[in-house]
Amino acid sequence: MAAEFGLSRNFSKCKVAIHATQEVGELNDIITNIDIIAPGIELIKALKATLLGSPISSEAIKDCLQQKTNTLKIFGNRLMNISKHFSPTKVFRHPKTNISFAALLLGKKMKA
Repeated sequence: MAAEFGLSRNFSKCKVAIHATQEVGELNDIITNIDIIAPGIELIKALKATLLGSPISSEAIKDCLQQKTNTLKIFGNRLMNISKHFSPTKVFRHPKTNISFAALLLGKKMKA
């Protein structure tokens, strides 16, 4: 049915995490079956599994928070490189209407 609309599955963009509570032989069987059904799917550690950027398990919280902290540090360092006289209103202007998003957020009236 999805093929009628031009949709297809791309397993190379998919990931699966398995909580390894099974025996090694059983775990190998699960991985083999997944590879048969969805070839190219990536197997990731359950300890690092996230869904839309949020950790799925309590074990993944530390790793997820570390990644977000590193990203914030990078953004903070980049902000320090911007001139103090920089006007964000020029950057955030809509090209067609010339409306400044900063002015909208602050409730300021626009100059004609």
